[in-house]
Amino acid sequence: MSLSQQQARQQNRGGGNYQRRDQAPAPRTENQQLSDQARYAQRLGWLMGEIEQLKPEITAVLPVAVSFDRFRVIVMMAVRTKPEILDCHGPSVVTACLKAAYDGLMPDGRQAAIIPSNNKVTEGGRTFWRKEARYGSMVAGLRMQIIKGGKVDDVKTEIVYANEVTSGRFKYRPAAAEPIVHDAIVIDSERGPAVGAYSVAFLSNGRVTAEYMTEQQILDVRDEAQSGPVWKGKFDKEMWRKTVLRRHRKALPGCNDIIDMEAREMFPQFAQAVLPAPSAAPTRPDRRAFQQIDHVPDLAINDFGRPGFGGGEMSDEEMEIEEAAVRGEQPAQQQMRAADPPGEDGLSNQQPMPETPAAWEQWADRVKTTVLGFKDLDQVNAFRQQQQRFIDACPAPLSEEVSDGFFDAIANLTQPGTTEQGERR
Repeated sequence: MSLSQQQARQQNRGGGNYQRRDQAPAPRTENQQLSDQARYAQRLGWLMGEIEQLKPEITAVLPVAVSFDRFRVIVMMAVRTKPEILDCHGPSVVTACLKAAYDGLMPDGRQAAIIPSNNKVTEGGRTFWRKEARYGSMVAGLRMQIIKGGKVDDVKTEIVYANEVTSGRFKYRPAAAEPIVHDAIVIDSERGPAVGAYSVAFLSNGRVTAEYMTEQQILDVRDEAQSGPVWKGKFDKEMWRKTVLRRHRKALPGCNDIIDMEAREMFPQFAQAVLPAPSAAPTRPDRRAFQQIDHVPDLAINDFGRPGFGGGEMSDEEMEIEEAAVRGEQPAQQQMRAADPPGEDGLSNQQPMPETPAAWEQWADRVKTTVLGFKDLDQVNAFRQQQQRFIDACPAPLSEEVSDGFFDAIANLTQPGTTEQGERR
C-alpha cells in the first residue's frame, strides 16, 4: 500500500493529524474551542480579580470624573477587543493597567493602549523570550493630559515633510505671534521624506507657543530610548509626534502634575522630577495655640528630645522650627521662610494683600524677579506655595504672568542637561 493510500485510510477512519504544508490549517474541533474558551475565561477572571484587589490604589490615582467601575469595564473591553493580551505574562498585564491608571488615561486604544510584545527576560539564571504586555500612551491621551491642566485650550502636533519645507508651505518662527505656518501636503507620494515634527499650543491667556524638532533631534531621543520596537513599523511617526509633544509640554503651564509613566520608563531624559501642583499653605498656628496642644507632654514642648534644646521656655527660633514641622514644611521651605520673614516689604504669605493695581504690579515684579534667581527646585516649590494665596487673588493678567514666571523657572531647572537641583552637568 502506498503512502498516499495509508494517509487516506487514516483520515477516513478519523484518526491522525496528517496535514500537507500547502493546506490551510485544519479547523479546531469543538473540544479544542471549548478548551480555548475555558482558558480565556480563566485568565480573564484572574486579571479582573487582580484589578479588584488593587481597587484602593487605582481609585486613589484615577481622575475624579472616572470611577473605578468604569476603569475596570474599559480594561475588560480592551481585553475582549484584543484577546492576545491574555496570552501575555499575567503580572505584566496588571502592571500595564496600573500605569494607565497612574497617568489618568483609559486603555481604550484612543487615550492609551495595552500592547503585547515579545521580550527577552532573565530569570533564575536563564534567559528566554516571553510575551509581555506593555503600556503605551497615545497622542490623544497626551493632549488630553495637557488640556486638563486648565492653562492650555488646545495643543496639536504634526509631522513635517521635505517638500513642504522646500515649497515654502511650512515655516517655523519661534518669536512670531503665529510661530507655525503649515499648509500640509495631503498626497503621500508628493510629501517626500519626513524631516521633523512640531507641537503648537494655544494658551488660555491668548498666547501661542510652539516647539519644533528636526529629524536628527528626534532620532537622538530614539537612540536614548530603552525600548526600541515602538519606533519601528508603520506607527513610528506617532513616536515622532509624542516626542516633540513631550518636549513642548515641559514649557507649558498647568502640566506639573503629569506623571507620564511611558516616558519615565522609556526616556531617562524625560524622567526628571516634576513639581506637583502646589496647594494652598495651611493656616499658621500661633504660639498660644501651639503651646495649648493637649496631646503633647510639657517635656516634649520644652525639650523635644534633641541636643541643643534645653528645658525651659522655647526661644523664637525653636518655636519657628516646631511650627514649621506642624505645617509639614520641608527644610528648604523653612529656609525660605527664614530668609523672607513677614513684613511689609517682604514676600511672605503673612504680608497684607495688595489693594490697588499699582500694589499688585509691584508684588508681581518682585515675585518674577525672585523666582528667576532660584537654583533649586525645592526653593521654587516652597516659594510657589508661599505665594499661592496671592496668586489666587491676583487680577487675571498679572496672575498669568506670575504663573508663567514659575513655569519658566521650572522649565529652566528641569531641561535636559541639568540635574534635579538645576546645576549643569
